[in-house]
Amino acid sequence: MTTLCRSLNARASQVVSLDGRIGPLQLDVSDRAAVVAFAGKPQLEASGHMTLSAPYDALGYGCSRRTPPGSFRLAPEKPFCRTIFWINARTGRLETFFSGDPRYSETHGVRAGTVTAVAERLLRKRVLAGCEANLYFTSPQADLTVVFAGGHVLNPSRRLVGGRVVALVLHSKRSDPGVFDCE
Repeated sequence: MTTLCRSLNARASQVVSLDGRIGPLQLDVSDRAAVVAFAGKPQLEASGHMTLSAPYDALGYGCSRRTPPGSFRLAPEKPFCRTIFWINARTGRLETFFSGDPRYSETHGVRAGTVTAVAERLLRKRVLAGCEANLYFTSPQADLTVVFAGGHVLNPSRRLVGGRVVALVLHSKRSDPGVFDCE
């Protein structure tokens, strides 16, 4: 019965929040066992290390060699996954979360697939494109990035018109594997 409940919880909509929570998980607190209890056995796993960051273990779900929108590479030279949990290999704690799976939404209901205009209204921010089209939110516990793709950019305002949310990324303020940093 426990396995059935766990499986149902992972399939239900889960909220990603600026207090560092992903459903019942908490950045800097939850460990690998908690992630697996919540999300199930990972489809793929990888270990890695980015420059100036602690080594990590990445747990990937919804993985493929293709690069569908809302996916990210599990680790250098590894497949792309729709959801990835990065665990700090030294502390054993969850430090970064990525998902292009619409089952995960931020606290206002914005999720992968939400059109840009709706996301802007719910989040009360305009999406301006630079190198990427993202909205950033910060708190003492975590940073949340809402990632957009598609549409077109109005010049000179740089405002994104059209497109939609493709992913949510939640980073711990204490520890981060650096996988989203430019090197």
